[in-house]
Amino acid sequence: MARNGRHVVAGAALAGLIALVSPIAAATPQKPPEGGPISRFAASDPSSTQSYSYLLWAKILGTVIGPDGGVDYGGLGIQGRQALDAFVDELTSIPVSTLNRDEQLAYWLNLYNAAWLRAMFDHFTSLASDSELASHDPWGDTRKFSVKRLYTAGENPWTVRNLTVEGETLSLNDIEYRILYPGWPDEPVAYGLSCPLRGCPALSKEPFVGGRVRTQLRAAAERFIADKDNVHVKGDAVELSELYRWNAAAFGGEARILEHLRNYAGSRQAELNGVTRVRGYDFDWKLAGKEPPKEVKAIRGQMNRGAGPGGYFQE
Repeated sequence: MARNGRHVVAGAALAGLIALVSPIAAATPQKPPEGGPISRFAASDPSSTQSYSYLLWAKILGTVIGPDGGVDYGGLGIQGRQALDAFVDELTSIPVSTLNRDEQLAYWLNLYNAAWLRAMFDHFTSLASDSELASHDPWGDTRKFSVKRLYTAGENPWTVRNLTVEGETLSLNDIEYRILYPGWPDEPVAYGLSCPLRGCPALSKEPFVGGRVRTQLRAAAERFIADKDNVHVKGDAVELSELYRWNAAAFGGEARILEHLRNYAGSRQAELNGVTRVRGYDFDWKLAGKEPPKEVKAIRGQMNRGAGPGGYFQE
């Protein structure tokens, strides 16, 4: 856990489980949007054999994700930014209600991740002056531009409704809270939703695909829990990422967080079996990736639409 002392919230033991010091709704920086689940997106076609390879998205991810797993915002370039537009436009034109449930799950995860990447690329590349973007600490709370302040503001890229699917205008928060969480309550969906911060699940180089999406989500959950910056065990207590507090309902509720961790413990099973309480929470607000450039460079590599055969929906 990034124990910087500023974001730790103490938890008290409660019958060997957890008692939070403040309500979940008051703690989350991304308040769930009003309106409840979007019923039209509960429809699916179980008999559908349509599938999608996400070749263009895979090419974009391979370009922007560095060896350390962080996003290189300068690696996308102008041509890559255009390809990202093409990919998002492609996805939003698909009649998602005609797909089976696994294809829908992969679809929403990939659309969410592509949309925030596009939004952050635009925010970062709009910065020009040293007062806005300083190489020594561009993400600190004292800078004019702060990823934390952008992410937690009332109006931010996660709250803007600028994605239209089947006539429904959606924000990133709509996809997360009104489609994914209620639509797949038994899947570890939260681990498939990335963001530009180190405390979030990392953006994978591999797109989610319908035929393997549940296996991919389990692997993503195990990777996140394996990182001791996210799940730090000391004795019989564990300090967790703030994600578990902000989105407690997605992990089965407060009283089931420890059970959830054990279900996806992977190589840490024995260690987590000995945990009986949550000690507190923390979150790393620093940028997950390479500092964006002050000027977008034209064309790095050959990034184009060219998904080729199999890149679109196939029967």
